[in-house]
Amino acid sequence: MLKKILHNTVLKKQLFCFFLFLPNFIFCQTKIIGRIKDSKQDVISGANIILKKADTGLISTYTTSNTTGEFELLSKPGSYILKISYLGYKTINQNINITTTELQLDTIILVENNTELEEIILKAENNGIVQKGDVTQYKIDKFLNGTEESLKDIITKLPGLGINESGKITANGKEIDRLLIDGENLYKSQHQLATENISSEMVKNAELIRNYKDFESITPNSKTGLTALNINIKDEFKNKFTGHVETHVGIEDKYKIKGALFNFGKKVKFSLLPNSNNLGETTMTIQDYYTLTDTDAISNSKGNSKVVFSKLEDLPRFLNSSTNVASKTNNFIALSSIINPSEKTKIDVYGIINHVKQEETYNRKLVFNDTQVEQDILENYNILEKNFFGTLQLKSIYKPSNTSVFTFLNVLNIDNTDQEKRIENTTNSELNNVNEFTKPKKTSFQSNLSFNKTISSNLFSTGLSFKYLETNSKKDINATDTFLDLNFDTDFYTAKQKLNTSLNETNFNLSYTLNYAKASIELYNQSTLTNSKLYSNTNNLDAFYNKLSLNQLATKNGIDFDFKISKTLKYTIGINYNYLANTYNSNVSHENFLGLNSAIKAQFSANNIADLTYTYSNKTPTIHFLNDAFIIKDYRTLIINEDVLPNALLPFHQISASHFIFKPKAKLSYIFNASYTIKNKSIGNNIINTENVSVSKNKIINKDNMFSTFVFLEKSLNTLPLAFSGSLSYSNTNTDYFQESTSFQYKNENISSIVKLKSNFKNALINFDLGYKFSKTTYNDQDNTSSLQISQPSINLNGKISAHLFWYLESNITSYNNNDLKRNIYNLSPRLRYKKAESKWELYITGNNILNLDNNTILENNSSPSYYEERTSSILSGYILIGSKFRI
Repeated sequence: MLKKILHNTVLKKQLFCFFLFLPNFIFCQTKIIGRIKDSKQDVISGANIILKKADTGLISTYTTSNTTGEFELLSKPGSYILKISYLGYKTINQNINITTTELQLDTIILVENNTELEEIILKAENNGIVQKGDVTQYKIDKFLNGTEESLKDIITKLPGLGINESGKITANGKEIDRLLIDGENLYKSQHQLATENISSEMVKNAELIRNYKDFESITPNSKTGLTALNINIKDEFKNKFTGHVETHVGIEDKYKIKGALFNFGKKVKFSLLPNSNNLGETTMTIQDYYTLTDTDAISNSKGNSKVVFSKLEDLPRFLNSSTNVASKTNNFIALSSIINPSEKTKIDVYGIINHVKQEETYNRKLVFNDTQVEQDILENYNILEKNFFGTLQLKSIYKPSNTSVFTFLNVLNIDNTDQEKRIENTTNSELNNVNEFTKPKKTSFQSNLSFNKTISSNLFSTGLSFKYLETNSKKDINATDTFLDLNFDTDFYTAKQKLNTSLNETNFNLSYTLNYAKASIELYNQSTLTNSKLYSNTNNLDAFYNKLSLNQLATKNGIDFDFKISKTLKYTIGINYNYLANTYNSNVSHENFLGLNSAIKAQFSANNIADLTYTYSNKTPTIHFLNDAFIIKDYRTLIINEDVLPNALLPFHQISASHFIFKPKAKLSYIFNASYTIKNKSIGNNIINTENVSVSKNKIINKDNMFSTFVFLEKSLNTLPLAFSGSLSYSNTNTDYFQESTSFQYKNENISSIVKLKSNFKNALINFDLGYKFSKTTYNDQDNTSSLQISQPSINLNGKISAHLFWYLESNITSYNNNDLKRNIYNLSPRLRYKKAESKWELYITGNNILNLDNNTILENNSSPSYYEERTSSILSGYILIGSKFRI
């Protein structure tokens, strides 16, 4: 006991001395102030200023000039070399000797490097691409033919760039980290808001930036690893309100109303994007939903995402139903504004309101591999769902100098769903009509305050955040016959369930990074205090009553080492110690474990990078897996915990490798990614099936492995305006599960590929885009094998009929093939657009899937352990619209 007291006393004295002398260490430094201009006395913003020690050549600190050309550095007294560089200008190296508390430098004049500029211009004239360091500049006029309507059409024609099926912009096959509009991240990860609403005539040029640094970045490390695409807007669309309004109407009350209002000012950038339609068009994807609700990712906090979707929770169906619905109405509005009140302050406002109403109809057959279930389960579903999702993000950044920054982020999310399922169970030729009503309401709020400061060439970071999450869900089930093996007192078969969960979490993190010439060391601490609760009750039955409380204190202390082995190779290794204290319904437990991470990165050039990483860590169960009484999932599924404990450690290993190459001159892009996750322990299922009920028990399993790989290649010909691209992806999941406490293995394998050949003739009447998509998913358990194969050849054409009349035609055949059934869907979508250069009006005639003006059906396979499922689903009908657009 005495030893512990002495240890704590010494520790307190050490901390006291550290914080006592820290202010002197930080503030007893010389302030170096200067301004940079060119030979015409115009200020130069964004110039790189590096201060090196004269005797060793090591970097002491660095910064960039602001919009008035001014810069400010802090350094200790001594002899230094001040290096100033800017694209297109000769680099200056100036010796300075620091002896006073403030050094005011004369205005520094940079002289143009005419030879370098001529070389850049020559490259741009030859192929429309300029490569300078980490920046690839596109002269977009070289790649356009006049048929482009939006930013999306421009991006798909630029070498190395593309748009994936989630609407995200890719560079060399990999999704970019930032989409910038005139240097500002207006649309966050929702790239489609920009690509589908910014018209092609507004775009001046594009820049792909590697190792991008945003306004709040003060890191002395120039290799951030972030990739940004900056879209510059033409001057005539700046400093005023611009935009457009679209209206489209068609037969059977089909409609789309869409608008865009922009103001790209110097200090204020503003965007308002409303959209209302009953065509099935959804502005938000499932990836967007995860990103907007993952507040850990929004705040860029260190560590893994903590978003958890357990078996007790359902995503809104509009996110995963795509077009496989009978009808869908969507009302959406997005507001984004970035304000720069001064050179030191930035305010970022981002808000979305999304309301969807949709109907699904499908029938399915469940084939169990359980001997207790003698018959296949046959069901017909009709699902009506209304969902309201709203998010508001407010981010304030204060950067008093180029060496320190404060960030304050607040995020509010509201997600309310009203769902009605009408189910006809026709198993054994006996009809049981089931009505299932579910109303989950989810509210979350997070506030995050962070501070970062560079001290010489080192970085100090700290942050404090608070997170609140609450979900209230009501489920009412009415049926004409018994279900879930419940005991009903009367012939009125009803179950009413209340399920409430809540989470309060406080996070504190602290890190200090020491940078040397060929190495860096990061020391960090993370501490998290969490309180979560779960309550459920059904018909006041004891077997359905849960009242759980889980309190957790988690701390992580770690150290990461970065070593620069050579000009090409860099090696990283880190280790962390984790301590967990759990209190579960007054039962206390303690756990600790070590984590490990390692990486080697080879950068042969700015556009040729390969890396290999390894991570070892542990996850712990959330309260959603700890229910000791039954919770109703649906009218025939119950969930309960079997052996998952709150202090269980779930170790996993993750190995990943990647390599990308981009050669602007050759117009060649290549990327390779591979990832293998090995979970020594995970939360799986012990499943018991009967005719009336399936019980899914949460159980610790010893194998849950996943492997995935992706290869992408794009090549544009130099002799002809043709581009070829192809991708191949493969994934394999192999996991344990239990059926009636007997262990089995479940495997899920997917292979998919996309091949495209497209032309880009500037003056031809026709340009084409030929493609072929293929995917096959196979499911295996101990008795059953099922699969779904989808193939889709496509021909897309576009061209000019005259200087003002443009035509577009999309066509494809989608073939579905599962174990027993085949189905072909023929899609033909023509479009005409009339536009005069001097007119503010555009006119359209649009046809979408016109060979299917009535609802057709497609095949799906949603198999899982212990059964496989065949499903036939209705899809949206086609339509014909007449529309117009008015440009503001």
